[in-house]
Amino acid sequence: MSLRRVFFLLIPLCLLGLGVSLWLLLRPVTTPSPEPPQPLYILGQQEGHVAVFSPDEPLDGQPLRVYPIYTRLLPETDQRRLQAGLEIYSEVQLQQRLEDYGL
Repeated sequence: MSLRRVFFLLIPLCLLGLGVSLWLLLRPVTTPSPEPPQPLYILGQQEGHVAVFSPDEPLDGQPLRVYPIYTRLLPETDQRRLQAGLEIYSEVQLQQRLEDYGL
């Protein structure tokens, strides 16, 4: 096989490789938007105590757990957050909040 024939076979292959490489580099990359995480618990209050609710239940429903932490002894901002319901995304975050509140 002559050098000229090899040259004419390699040029289209190189151009094809270059074209595919450029297409892969320049195409727009669409990343799916991640869904927001769902809370594991809702931290609220019931009868003056800190309580943990299921995210599927309203805050005036039956809590999963009630802790011996009086909400009236907490700072006003924490009291308002508990009244509105504080979303908790992990067991670690729940423990940290309870420790912050004095458990």
